[in-house]
Amino acid sequence: DLVPAADTTVVQVLKAHDARGDALALEIKALRQRLRTNAEDAHAASRLSVRYIQRAKHQGDARSFGYALSVLQPWWHEHAPPVVIRFARAMLRQHQHDFRGALADLDALLRHHPRHAQAWLTRAGVLENIGETRAALQSCLVYQRLRPGLVASTCVASASSLSGRSSRAYASLLPYATGADGTPSERAWAHSTLAEIAARLGQNESAEKHYVDAIRSHTQLGDGYLHSEFADFLLRIGQPQKVLALLDKPSLPLGLALRRLLALRATHTAHHSDLRQYTLARQRAQARGGLRHLHEEALAALTLFEDPDTALRLAATLWESQRTPRDARLLLSAALAAGEPTAAATVVEWIRQSGLQDATIDALVRRLGFDGKGVNRDV
Repeated sequence: DLVPAADTTVVQVLKAHDARGDALALEIKALRQRLRTNAEDAHAASRLSVRYIQRAKHQGDARSFGYALSVLQPWWHEHAPPVVIRFARAMLRQHQHDFRGALADLDALLRHHPRHAQAWLTRAGVLENIGETRAALQSCLVYQRLRPGLVASTCVASASSLSGRSSRAYASLLPYATGADGTPSERAWAHSTLAEIAARLGQNESAEKHYVDAIRSHTQLGDGYLHSEFADFLLRIGQPQKVLALLDKPSLPLGLALRRLLALRATHTAHHSDLRQYTLARQRAQARGGLRHLHEEALAALTLFEDPDTALRLAATLWESQRTPRDARLLLSAALAAGEPTAAATVVEWIRQSGLQDATIDALVRRLGFDGKGVNRDV
């Protein structure tokens, strides 16, 4: 054993105390012990898998998704697993971007348990991801009847804003988000939703304020979605210096490292070392099969490697299964850079059908030669 030479010898530098992380670790340990005692304990298995998913998001550790999958493996291919297992499986499928598989599990669950509030909320998120915004709104409204409050209001506002009612959605959510209700992560979701709505409406000052409020509410980088959305917004409005301040970290996930590189380039700052580190990390992830985020790969091809043809191919593949405003912006940008306006036709049709309002998307559509007719506005 190591015996320090003096009381002042540093043996190990510990991370800052995180009570929530400690509690999560203790619960995971207890649940693992329960499963060792009884491997068929479906309630312990489902709860453990959900906690692993939460840890993956909280700490940005993708390995925890693998642990969640291993816990659910005995039931993974069952046609009718226990309710708790089916819900946990749907959550994991959602995070694997198997949205249709997640939706199938949730619909089957809700047929027998129509008051399962969390399933309605998860279903709304899945439907948003595949671009079925009006169906997502209906799920949010059911959840709101079951559990009114900040989460329900955020869900409704998010889906409404994607269905042609952005201004009304923003106004309805604002009083809830600025109140004292909700956990830090719930308030962060509310403010990030307000930020995305304001950004799509071209209200950049309000959008930036809400992004800052969201990050103050929930400072962990987690899976990087909030920080990457804020960084993308800042890059779009020509504020790369703020991206560098936001991502001033010694170690970043690949997606955030990409945004930092783009900000360094935009400020004409030497970034050869950062580019080399990013490229090596990307190669290592590719070697172990970790490059599964088509959005990030398409964005890198378009903006960093200046390969619009590859970016367009990847963005078009992504669009087949995932349809969100940021995916639409990416595909439109790639089609424009590649000189292939017809490749954006499916996006334009989706905008017309959904009623999506987005100032950046509208500008890209016009640059591609589409007239934008048929896109709904606030009613």
